[in-house]
Amino acid sequence: MDAASKRILLIGAGALLAVLAASFSLYWFYEGRVSAESELPKIGTLPSFSWTAADGTTVSSETLRGKVWFGYFFFSTCPGVCIPMTQEVKRMQSAVRDIPNACVVGITCDPEVDTPEVLAKYGKSHELDPTLVHLVRDEYESVQRFAVKTLHLGLEKASDEERKKGADKVYHSVRFFLIDAKGCLRGYYNGLEADETQKLLRDMARLAKSGSKESG
Repeated sequence: MDAASKRILLIGAGALLAVLAASFSLYWFYEGRVSAESELPKIGTLPSFSWTAADGTTVSSETLRGKVWFGYFFFSTCPGVCIPMTQEVKRMQSAVRDIPNACVVGITCDPEVDTPEVLAKYGKSHELDPTLVHLVRDEYESVQRFAVKTLHLGLEKASDEERKKGADKVYHSVRFFLIDAKGCLRGYYNGLEADETQKLLRDMARLAKSGSKESG
């Protein structure tokens, strides 16, 4: 092979390597960008808490550690948004059951009425699995502080004047909130929108999968 042919061969090989290098660079850039964009934000870490469940057991930051869960606010005598929210939780049960180490926590914002016995009856009447969906209670002030200060969600008792005009007993957010296995808040989802709750289920599964990889 003469010198000219060698030069042409080397130039061609160099060009091919340059194209391959550029392709791999674009690939890793794209993959990295997709991974970063699809990663759920870490909004904040929950403080320690301890609630009483419908069966009288304790549901706390310690008992939920290692689990991926979503929570929501409701009360048993709520005539409005709580009903479709609870129906949505019922619909989601089978999907949550298929996610490893996952559960649901419903927090009443009317603990004066919602005793453990009332919560148990409410869960049964709505066909909620008590081993999967934990209906819990605490003092109202503690629940409101958790909603407003920790989660930045609205929760407030209606005034007597508002009640006379037909308002619900307590105003509360309709958002479901997602918590990872380390107790970190990862997202909010409208509990009245099916596409939002489907996204919540997908995000729960992703967190459970990533958590199992970390523990493995």
